[in-house]
Amino acid sequence: MPSPAETPLGTRESGGPGAPTGSTEIMKKMDTGGRSPRAQAASTMRVARACRACTPSVLWAGTFAVAILATRLGSLEREVIDMDESTFILMASHVLDGHLPYVELYDNKPPMIYFLLAGAMWAFGESLLVVRLFGAFCLWLSCLAVFAIAARYTTRMHAALAAFLLIAVQSVSYGQHTSTELPATAALMGALWVCIVCGRSLPALASTGVLMSLATLTRSNLAVVLIAFSSWLAVATRRPSAGIRRRGVVAFGIAAKAQSQRPAPPTYLP
Repeated sequence: MPSPAETPLGTRESGGPGAPTGSTEIMKKMDTGGRSPRAQAASTMRVARACRACTPSVLWAGTFAVAILATRLGSLEREVIDMDESTFILMASHVLDGHLPYVELYDNKPPMIYFLLAGAMWAFGESLLVVRLFGAFCLWLSCLAVFAIAARYTTRMHAALAAFLLIAVQSVSYGQHTSTELPATAALMGALWVCIVCGRSLPALASTGVLMSLATLTRSNLAVVLIAFSSWLAVATRRPSAGIRRRGVVAFGIAAKAQSQRPAPPTYLP
């Protein structure tokens, strides 16, 4: 009887020559990621189905981008569409120089629009094109959120029509500038998408708190929406059928409060 050291690789005593050894089986599992061929085939089919499902969404996203650029690039011929946009650019340039808002320059708007524009100008340069493209990008994000939400309840064509309606509303002459409504709407629609798609889990509620707080810090009148949603959460925790736990509400509140820490504007002009 040969010793274990003399036993040829690929044989075992109980199965005879040619029977796979335990090490050979382990190597096969390592080659396949520890999954059987049937599980591998099922995983490949799932990935293929997901890619096929995403392809129309990607095409629609590209179509939205082209439509937004086609309706908004003409605004570059007009340097001043709204005086608020000019103020936002001045305040963002001031922030880009290392200053805090409301200290040397004052405007009675929430500060997030200044920091968002300052980030875009820092990354791509200080120009009117960058500012207008930032507004177009925020509008594109809102269109994607509208499309994704509507597609869960109707056909993709109808969802795309809803997104195109949003583009049409923003294509009028007085809506061509980069306003606080564009990033605020993008954040608010993102919060709505998280609530609908991700449900009432702890990360979903925390993400909703961050997005709704960002929307409020960009457009202050959206605080009404934040207060209404917070009140609904407080009531929903007392109803077991709502499926919302108290720790989720706490996560929402902490995320919203963490984002709302901003310097208070002075009540008088120096």
